[in-house]
Amino acid sequence: MTFPRPATIFRKRYRLLGIVLSLCLTALFLMGWWPGASLQETDLLMHVKAGHPAKGLVVASLSVRDISVRVRGAPAQIERLSTLELRPYVVPLSKLGAGIHSVAIDRKRIPLPEKIDVVGVKPSVFIVKLEKEIQKQVPVVVTVSGKPKAGFLVSDAYAQPAYVRLRGPQSRFAALEKISTRPVDVSGQSQPFKKEVSLVLPKSLKPSESSGVVVARIVINQKIVIRTFKNVAVGERNTLWPCVIRPATLTVQLKGPENLLAGLFAGRGPDVYVDLKGLAPGVYVRRAVIALPLGTTLVHAAPELFTVSIQKP
Repeated sequence: MTFPRPATIFRKRYRLLGIVLSLCLTALFLMGWWPGASLQETDLLMHVKAGHPAKGLVVASLSVRDISVRVRGAPAQIERLSTLELRPYVVPLSKLGAGIHSVAIDRKRIPLPEKIDVVGVKPSVFIVKLEKEIQKQVPVVVTVSGKPKAGFLVSDAYAQPAYVRLRGPQSRFAALEKISTRPVDVSGQSQPFKKEVSLVLPKSLKPSESSGVVVARIVINQKIVIRTFKNVAVGERNTLWPCVIRPATLTVQLKGPENLLAGLFAGRGPDVYVDLKGLAPGVYVRRAVIALPLGTTLVHAAPELFTVSIQKP
């Protein structure tokens, strides 16, 4: 029985070790973890956030909201960036006073993982305006959208509270006389109702004492209209004698809920008659009685007087 020579065994082991080492180095190189691996570049869009200014000041405007950051790194690191949620770049403002400032991007403050280098940034400078922060109380106006149920209308819309206190840059209050709510939908409504609704706040303004939500109270009533009925027939009541009434018709104007006026009379008008109770045959001048339904009022009627001829049979 023969045994392999020690030199042969070592040569085989070194050869195997070399193959394994070569494969590992190749893998590291391909994955971008070997110092000699080629680097890649890519562009990132990063959100910009204003830092906290000095006490008593507030950000009135910031020239940009996003920056384009050109970065360089190993292929594996660059690929990994697409899976990360990058933090925003925070503009340092605590040492700035009131006024307009030009602030350069500090590459060291750009929040990126290790082994990622910043190649370039666009834009490289911010323009920020800082102003004195003030507070002001302004009235709230409720806005509505849609249309109520047919025959109804929005007679009033108001907020509780009626005023809110806002804080923000002094310049924002120069032309601010009121603050509006988001539209409240009244489609198909026929009863008063209330609803919580948020305020539409101008840029850079915030509520001082509330969450920016008010209670909108919507008052819905029946739509009141004036309707004219022409050629309404004039009848007679409380007589057994034949009679003739001249003129035989009149024109009536009534005021009341739109649905009520349209539904009660179906376009024919109210009941109109001359009361002849206790009258003997002869010729008389009388006023007509106009029977009005509850909720309506008489605006005008013409003619006012009627000639009634009561005849013997």
